[in-house]
Amino acid sequence: MPQSEISKQRKQTLIDLVNRIKIRSDVSYNYILDVMSIRLDDIYTEGKFSKFRARPDIESDYELKEMLALVHAFVDNISIDNRCTARDAIQLFDLTGMQLKDFALLKDIFPEAEFDKAWEMYQQEQKLAPNKDNSGDFFVPLYPQLFIGREDNVKAVYDKLGLNAHQKRVPFTIVRGYPGVGKTTFINRIVHDPKIKAAFPDGILWTSLGFQGSVLTAMKKWARQLNAFHIEQVNELNEVVTLLRNVLSARKVLLVVDDIWNETDGLHFKALATAHTTFLMTTRLTEVANKLAGVPEEIYVLPTLSQEKSLELLGYIAPQTSRQYKTEFAALADTLEGLPLALRVAGSLIEQEHGLGFDVHQLIDELQDKHSKRLMSGQAGSIDEATGTNPTIALLFERSVSTLSPEAQAAFAYLGAFASKPATFDIPAMKAVWDVEDPVPIVRMLVGRGLLEPMGSQRFQMHYTLTMYAQSMLDEDSEGTR
Repeated sequence: MPQSEISKQRKQTLIDLVNRIKIRSDVSYNYILDVMSIRLDDIYTEGKFSKFRARPDIESDYELKEMLALVHAFVDNISIDNRCTARDAIQLFDLTGMQLKDFALLKDIFPEAEFDKAWEMYQQEQKLAPNKDNSGDFFVPLYPQLFIGREDNVKAVYDKLGLNAHQKRVPFTIVRGYPGVGKTTFINRIVHDPKIKAAFPDGILWTSLGFQGSVLTAMKKWARQLNAFHIEQVNELNEVVTLLRNVLSARKVLLVVDDIWNETDGLHFKALATAHTTFLMTTRLTEVANKLAGVPEEIYVLPTLSQEKSLELLGYIAPQTSRQYKTEFAALADTLEGLPLALRVAGSLIEQEHGLGFDVHQLIDELQDKHSKRLMSGQAGSIDEATGTNPTIALLFERSVSTLSPEAQAAFAYLGAFASKPATFDIPAMKAVWDVEDPVPIVRMLVGRGLLEPMGSQRFQMHYTLTMYAQSMLDEDSEGTR
């Protein structure tokens, strides 16, 4: 069928729907037709509802009833194979800037089980989990289960946040640390602490920004959580900052921004400051921390783990081998410089190799020997703040990936194409990217070697440093085929 005929059918379908649900007096027909003929070209392909990405040239001028009408039309009047799913509809609401409270209206359109599953998946994709203490309107990151060796660090940051009655609150704190040192885990655990929730009765606003994050999008989501719906339709960042600051002026809130990559983004968030706001940010970059901090006391450097805590972490990740090879593991902890990410990958690799009957001594000796040679040649060097690697850590990643099957190695490299931070994947996404019938065996291999981290509900996360390494594998492969 010609595309023009499909468009006509779409328009007529929506007109019929508008008549049926009796919203003629509330919605402009001409505006609906404009939406159908112009904007839905980005949403529909040959009559089938499909995913789309927000275009920067399209303003957020959608209205709730129009979007509900569109969803209704392409649920009721399209074949079951091509109809809009609850997952599609939630994505559509998110991309068109619908208010968070209005997402619940989609429950009336879809079967309960389908909507609940799609909503749970959406929360996980956004790295969000409901904060029940705030009536479901505030969101916090997923709770990190494995958290070792940070008791003193938590206390130090709590003192800065004003939880110590004998110490003055520091309104702005930025946590700096190497990639892989556990900044995100550290911050996420703090956000979930009941002490923090009690200290900030008006809520905790959290976002994870990353290298390509949007300050405007993050602030609009905060506005949505604060019921400041008038801000959602504003697209000029400075105006959003002004409006959001006014909303925050009388609220005792904690503003958490994970993974700041540049000074400009950080300054936009700092412009939200009022007499009652407290900031907690993280960055991997020393220069960014120095520029955002007004005084040295506003910077908290998150250290690597001590040998004792490194061994404790390895004990959780590699329980069998850590008991058998205590001396070797102590040396390995020193080699990996107490970085939790490197310890997790190494521990998983060693435990897997041991389970397969391979010589653990040989594997540890190999890592130690190559590290010593690079140290003597001056190649070991310090950690690169942007990529999170030095030659020793790169060697560990290389060794871990080399134990995978060729198919699994290629699959790991393809995950480097997911540039979001944090990089999270579900089973259907990996199935599509890898073009395999059953991705689960490969997922098991990657998890077993510490290259993927399970998050629950069949979702998995890859640390940014590992995505960089995976991307480098793709880049090398591309260069080799030229």
